[in-house]
Amino acid sequence: MTEGTHFDFSTGLGFTDWRNTDPEEVYLYNMRAEAKFPMDILDHVSLIESADFHNCKFGKLPKDIGKFKDLKKLDLSYNFLATFPKSVEDMTQLEYLDLRMNRFTAIPTTLKRIPQLKVLDLRYNQIDGIFQAPETPEELAEALKDCEIRL
Repeated sequence: MTEGTHFDFSTGLGFTDWRNTDPEEVYLYNMRAEAKFPMDILDHVSLIESADFHNCKFGKLPKDIGKFKDLKKLDLSYNFLATFPKSVEDMTQLEYLDLRMNRFTAIPTTLKRIPQLKVLDLRYNQIDGIFQAPETPEELAEALKDCEIRL
């Protein structure tokens, strides 16, 4: 599940990789019990710069996800996430964040606390329109000046 500084939890679980599939053809099934986010990996691997949690059936993230301080790339696409923890502001190296195909109904305000982001992907969520409450386009664009925001 680890190769160099990349942690691939998704492949380790053996779930389907939906990334290159038309969103209309994707079938996500809730599990009776949510998959447990592997915070303990930090006790065993000294440096993780990219992590793949694609289609891991996560309904929420741990409050202390910010302990992944060295992450530059984080793929949380095709899960069941609707919120993003405040501790994300501790992820000062994070440049790429993929939140496609989750259950966000609004753009999480915590995302504007990651000014170093270069790519933020929020496509195929349940956001009503583009940049509705709690954010406006100007506020998010100002907070993430150098970021390509995909909606």
